[in-house]
Amino acid sequence: MSSTPKSLKNFNKAVRDFTEELKRLFGSEDNDIQVIEAVIAMLKVTARLIITPFQKYVLANREFVRKITEEDMLFFLNFNYDTMVSKTSTYKEYGLGLISKFRDALKKFQSDAETVKGIFAWFKIMIYYAAEDLGLTIENIVANIDQENETSRQKGNSTL
Repeated sequence: MSSTPKSLKNFNKAVRDFTEELKRLFGSEDNDIQVIEAVIAMLKVTARLIITPFQKYVLANREFVRKITEEDMLFFLNFNYDTMVSKTSTYKEYGLGLISKFRDALKKFQSDAETVKGIFAWFKIMIYYAAEDLGLTIENIVANIDQENETSRQKGNSTL
């Protein structure tokens, strides 16, 4: 019998806990919450159902990760989430509903600083465990972004 890695278990627990927080914010009758809960129920059969698309579409988007760590609410309110996943991808339904609800929660509660901070905290936790599952850290990801940005700036300055 193989065991599920601890980071995967922790990620899935964070998803469950974040969904409970979303239920508190939006109510248990919210259609999106019900879909997310149905996907969570499938984690018993396919433990990587949510973490895989999260890693592929959230963690791989370095700017997205950096803006989460910076708690840049305006970036997420203006972000075109449809660009993250192709419309025909099965991942559109599996797990990425959390991202949509993340934006909805920011829109609805943007004037409540404590709630916004809590929403960002949940995403930071999920990013942490998704990165750990791949043997990465958030610090490595953000450092790579900063290094790429500096390299781009230097190239831009050398052409002036």
